[in-house]
Amino acid sequence: MKPDAPSLAKFAQNDLDLGRIMRAVWRGKLLLVAITTLFTGLSIYYALFYTENEYLATAIVEVSQDENSIVDLNSLMSGTSTDKASLNTQLEVLQSREIAELVVRRLNLEDLPEFNPLLRDPPTFSLAPLIALISPAPEEVDRTPEQIEALGIRLATAMLQENTEVRLGRDTYLFSITTQSSSPNLSARIANTLADVYIEQDRAKKFTAANQAIDWLTGRVKDLEVSVREAENALRQRESESDFVAAEGLLALNVQAKDFRERLNQRRSDIEQIENRIARLDALRDLRDRATILRQVEDEALRRMAQQLGEKVNTGSGAYALFLDRLAELRARAQINLDRGRIELDSISDAFDQLQSRAEQMSLDQQGLEQMRREIAVTQDLYQTFLTGLQEATVQTGMVQANTRLMSQALAPRRPAAPNRPRIVVLTAMLGFTLAAIYLVIQEFNAVGVRSKPELEASTGGAVVGEIPYFPMGKREKLIDYIASHPTSAISESVRNLRTSIFMASSDGPPQLILITSSVPGEGKTTLSISMALNLTGLGKRVLLIEGDIRHRTLDNYFEKTASGLLDVIHGRATLEEAVSHDDRINIDVLMGQKGDENPADLFSSQRFDDFIAYARQMYDHIIIDSPPVLVVPDSRILARVADSILYGVRWNDTSTFQVVEGMKMFSGQNVQPLLVMTQIDT
Repeated sequence: MKPDAPSLAKFAQNDLDLGRIMRAVWRGKLLLVAITTLFTGLSIYYALFYTENEYLATAIVEVSQDENSIVDLNSLMSGTSTDKASLNTQLEVLQSREIAELVVRRLNLEDLPEFNPLLRDPPTFSLAPLIALISPAPEEVDRTPEQIEALGIRLATAMLQENTEVRLGRDTYLFSITTQSSSPNLSARIANTLADVYIEQDRAKKFTAANQAIDWLTGRVKDLEVSVREAENALRQRESESDFVAAEGLLALNVQAKDFRERLNQRRSDIEQIENRIARLDALRDLRDRATILRQVEDEALRRMAQQLGEKVNTGSGAYALFLDRLAELRARAQINLDRGRIELDSISDAFDQLQSRAEQMSLDQQGLEQMRREIAVTQDLYQTFLTGLQEATVQTGMVQANTRLMSQALAPRRPAAPNRPRIVVLTAMLGFTLAAIYLVIQEFNAVGVRSKPELEASTGGAVVGEIPYFPMGKREKLIDYIASHPTSAISESVRNLRTSIFMASSDGPPQLILITSSVPGEGKTTLSISMALNLTGLGKRVLLIEGDIRHRTLDNYFEKTASGLLDVIHGRATLEEAVSHDDRINIDVLMGQKGDENPADLFSSQRFDDFIAYARQMYDHIIIDSPPVLVVPDSRILARVADSILYGVRWNDTSTFQVVEGMKMFSGQNVQPLLVMTQIDT
């Protein structure tokens, strides 16, 4: 059954009760010591027989700063940079599989079982068969010796990476390489070999870079040499094919062209003047105005003719015709000069065009030659630069050095770094202690049963009149011998206290018939009944113990069986004196139950049973009935009607308050209120 809500709330309120936690741990001290001892023993056995010594060795590698300029030839062979990103890159290189595999091959680590799991002996105890049953492994593939060797190298490389730790010192250029092995000498060899391999790889990288630079420079020098030779040949060919003149000749040609240009302009100006004169003469001839002609025509002969003719010259006379003839002659002469000037202009223009074309061609040739000379000069300079670089690179190849060096070699450690056996034992013992304590605390706070008198009274509203410790006996038949031989034990004292509480609880005097019941089986009713009967006989009283649980009879485990029993007495087949058995060990009479066809509830409700109880009251001072659990069968509720006092057993740390409350409700309406007794308390 589940605990009730008030019980859960009550436990939740005690979550931080340190006193309760300490009490729970103290109560479980034996379990605590046992588990701690077990863990300690297992850890000692493990540390001595299952652990191997592991040794750590550390080598330190320094990365020097690289101060070469990027345009320097040395930059072609520059080593490791010392910026943060480059240092982290080198850290990854040191931890790379390639470096680890080189170390494995150099030291033949694949031949050691420590690094190659294929060479290890199978463990004495293994879960592999069980795992194979749950999840069958794939069928093994036959491997060639080469494949087995490659697999061993791969496994050894992975194991070496797992057993190696590389760290970069803070604000330094130092790498610490720490390796772990079961052999001190091997751990030092691995650390030093890993450092050597890394430095060799760095040197090889620089040497390869230098050779690549030399090869590249050699190719460039050859290409540039061919380019210079071809350019020089092309220059000579160009010089031989072109109309080559010196710069002074080209300058003179330009001066000559300038002179031709001036003459050409002059001829054009003269022709223009002649054309203007002819046009003026034509216009004057048609004008027939002597004064205007003389004023505009500057001709001495015409002026003298006009002076000789005088006034005879007019537009209608023959003298004027002579005058016009003179104008025509002047025009004809001007026309001759015009034709001659045009011919000369064409001649000068053709000569100027030829001269200008030649000058332009010579200028282009001169520019092309100059461009070729500049290109040759640049190529020669570049050739010389690369040739010098090639010579320097060739010289420096023999002086290539790594930018890393082994600053501190790893030494074989004198003491193992692991395992720390004392620490293993101490931590394992602490683990066992902690687990046991956690278990006890969890048990304490997860317990559904009642654990204290105030708790039981608060949750049920009943009165707790006794607290009976757990009986430290093994089998049931030893109970009577124990309580008879230990009259001053804590158990006996607790029963005496219970007896006193019962007597004081009744205002009508000590109860004669005491009914003992509980919620469920296994709560110590029979033990309580026998102990109570023994305690009452200590007062000199006659006591009868009746087995009221006739469905599950248990008194025959404590007392000798009899031929007659409770059913025979009730049905008159035997008298009470004939049916009871007297136990001399505790001086009580016992009436055992019997199996019958009649329902026990009907039997206990009958008049015959009431008559039997009335007779028993006359014969005995006290009668104790060991009845069945109230939540299982109704027998205890029926028996309660004849009882003077009801003891309700509640098993400590087991019976829930819900069960107790529900069980006590069964006795509502009875004349007697049940008294609670906590049983089987673990002190």
